[in-house]
Amino acid sequence: MLSYLMTEKNMSSATEVFLTGCSAGGLATFYWTNYVRSILPKTTFMAAAPDSGLFLDFPNYGYGEGERLYRQQFINFMKLSVII
Repeated sequence: MLSYLMTEKNMSSATEVFLTGCSAGGLATFYWTNYVRSILPKTTFMAAAPDSGLFLDFPNYGYGEGERLYRQQFINFMKLSVII
């Protein structure tokens, strides 16, 4: 999708790019921001605003019964995304 936007929709010439998403799209915003920034020209202003991409850390039921897995999984995800 990004290569399509860069070539077919002339995103490579954009002066401003705003990346956003909500819920799972908010998580994707966290994940993709650094990559999108890296493929844009240095002169392009870029901002990102994840909206509600965080989920409450409640005990998990079903898999790992009662464990609070989400927090650690989210931390691992952020480390992979070079966010923290």
